[in-house]
Amino acid sequence: MGFFDKLFGGTKAKYPKRVPGCEDLESLDITGVEGKTVSLSMRFNKKNLKPQPAPNTDIVFVIDASGSMHEMYATNKIQDAVWSILEYVLEYDDDGIDFLLHSASNGDQDAVQRLIPRLQNRTAGIEDVLKLLTVKDIGQVADRKQLDRALALRDTDYGMGTACAPALKAAMEKRKPNGNLFIELVTDGTFMDNDEVIKQIVSMSKAAHAAKNPNMYRIHILGIGDQVDEKFLKTLDEGLSGLAPIDIVAFDLAKNVKDSPGVVFKELERGFMTVGNNGTVEVKGAKIKKITNSYNGVGDPELLVLERMPQTLELNIEFETLPTTFDLEISFSDTEGDEFQVKTAVPL
Repeated sequence: MGFFDKLFGGTKAKYPKRVPGCEDLESLDITGVEGKTVSLSMRFNKKNLKPQPAPNTDIVFVIDASGSMHEMYATNKIQDAVWSILEYVLEYDDDGIDFLLHSASNGDQDAVQRLIPRLQNRTAGIEDVLKLLTVKDIGQVADRKQLDRALALRDTDYGMGTACAPALKAAMEKRKPNGNLFIELVTDGTFMDNDEVIKQIVSMSKAAHAAKNPNMYRIHILGIGDQVDEKFLKTLDEGLSGLAPIDIVAFDLAKNVKDSPGVVFKELERGFMTVGNNGTVEVKGAKIKKITNSYNGVGDPELLVLERMPQTLELNIEFETLPTTFDLEISFSDTEGDEFQVKTAVPL
């Protein structure tokens, strides 16, 4: 949700707005108010709760290796940014994280040279470029030296475009039996296979729905720079509800590669890290129509029930009448198995 200005009791309030927290919350932000709906983002306090990876969940990095990414690799910008993220993740999975490079060259340089003039005189099209692109599985990475070796690409390693569906399919196959998968997909451009990408995401969503496991697949797409196809990626994030039974995609944009670790950290806290299980979220002091979170939850609808409690919890609360203040009560079993409860007032 965007940022909005609203008048409450004659006082102009701007969002996002930090709410005074309690000892059990590191932060609580009102991120937006639109009509009668209030959006909140809260981060649980590390001092009182020990965040852990979601049970039986693995991470796969899927990074763009198209030609437009060449400068980022050549100057080690990608390596530095990815290492910042990887160093954090390895705290919880020291065996290594799987890496795939999408949109890399298939290595047939003779075919590339033959295709270039055909593209210039328009006797070849996107389908011909797609034949020269591949997904390179570089295996698990567990330290900086391995990462630098894996991402030390030659000029001939880069592809001529960006295709994502084959990479999503390859990442999907990394999921262990009865396990969950968190996919971090990085790109700086426009996909050449949008229809196939949608089909792949819908297939993954339907598989999660059939298994009654909304956490089976999570895809975070990180767009870097100003050439990203924001419209399409936002559609993947927000516009597949008619096709995909479970929303498994989140999209964020970083202006440059230096900003990307902070964006990914936030998504890891929402989709990968958990501080507890069997949670409930209840609004008191005001009548509501519906309360939902950004991933999943079921309720009646006044009581939101969560299978697991992410370290960063985002809520959308639709009220019957927008109040000036309301109370939140959140209960769950923490990662040590003890009962944990947060009560806080939220003044608008």
